[in-house]
Amino acid sequence: MEQKEASYNSYDGVSGGKVTYQSTSVSYGPSSYQAMFGRGHKGGHVAYGRLSRYGYGIEGPIQSVSVSESFAQLPGILSTRSEEKQELGVLNNRFATYIDKVRRLESQNKALATRVTELESTKSVVSRSGDIYDDELARLRREIEKLTHDKADVEIQLHNCYQELKDYEKKLKAESDARRDAEKLVKSLRKDVDDATLARIDLERKLETLQEELELLKATTSEDIEVLKSQVTVKHEEVFDAPAPSADLTESLRDIRVAYEQLSKSNAYDVEKVYKNTIADLQQQIRNSNQALGDAKSALMDTRRQLQTVTVEIEGLRSTNSSLEGQIAELQDRQDKESEQYQARITELESELQKCRDNMARHLADYNKLMNIKLSLDLEISTYRKLLEGEEGRISRNTSMEVSGYDTIEKSVTVQSVSVSSTKSVESHPKILVREEITTRSGSSSSSSSSGSDSD
Repeated sequence: MEQKEASYNSYDGVSGGKVTYQSTSVSYGPSSYQAMFGRGHKGGHVAYGRLSRYGYGIEGPIQSVSVSESFAQLPGILSTRSEEKQELGVLNNRFATYIDKVRRLESQNKALATRVTELESTKSVVSRSGDIYDDELARLRREIEKLTHDKADVEIQLHNCYQELKDYEKKLKAESDARRDAEKLVKSLRKDVDDATLARIDLERKLETLQEELELLKATTSEDIEVLKSQVTVKHEEVFDAPAPSADLTESLRDIRVAYEQLSKSNAYDVEKVYKNTIADLQQQIRNSNQALGDAKSALMDTRRQLQTVTVEIEGLRSTNSSLEGQIAELQDRQDKESEQYQARITELESELQKCRDNMARHLADYNKLMNIKLSLDLEISTYRKLLEGEEGRISRNTSMEVSGYDTIEKSVTVQSVSVSSTKSVESHPKILVREEITTRSGSSSSSSSSGSDSD
């Protein structure tokens, strides 16, 4: 009787814990069927098995067979074997699911890496945009400071113009007061001139009257002299005709004549002296009046010239003031418009900058979230890789070792007078299925399996 024996080995692939092994061997006649199975479980870990099966054919009549009592346990063993096949199929499906999940996570990892690269480039672009906005904002602030400085200069110039205008107004007021004083003086001088003119006219009239009186007096005196001369001539003729007067009468007449002549001369001298003095006084008064009038006229002309000069200066200052006020109003309007434009531009840039900052913060938050996910996935993948590498190393070591010390139960079945002809011998090589179940820290379980073939 030929007997073949196969062994079924199971290992605890993850924790290295203690596993239960069982081996069963069946031998009979020319053909043999040998089944070996084993099963070991501990905490949901992995079991590895190897199964050998040989086909056979039977010829001739079947004769009586004596079977040991232990062969009655074969149906239970076969049902256990079918259960193990079903469990291995489930484990294979779970391992395929795990492989798909790993591939999906790798693709997500690549997508996240691409997204991180895009976010980093976007971050650099946003940073450059922020620098451009900061430069533009700094330039606008410098322009605002320059405009503020120009506005201060214009305000200082305006203040100086107002101060000069006040000074010119003070000068104008002083000149106006001087003009009023000069006009008052001119009025008083005109009154004096009028009085002097009236006095001159009065004196001229008096002079004419005195001249007329003098002429009348001269005429009267001449007539008196002529009368006296005629009388003297008549008397002289009478004297010549008459007897010669006495010496006393002649001398008396001579004395009278001399006295009369002296009186006439004295009166004429006095009248002429009074006339000359009066004329001299009047002429002096006229000269004084004319001089005062000339001085008043010259002062009035000077005052008029000064008034005209001040008036021209005032008109020029008023025109300059109007021009400056127009320029100030224009500058103020332009500055207000530019300030409004700059303020609107600054507000727009600040809003854009705030939007960029918000976008940057949102992108950074997304980036940090993705990085955390990436780190978590990298950690899990690294853990999976280490576990797979460790398990592969352990499997390679265990498969190269020869397992000894198994408890083997052999059941012998004796077949008597059985004629069996091998019509067909099919040898199927057993397959080795490896399943690995890993529990992650999140509580989810992942499974992996691999299969291989081995010949007995």
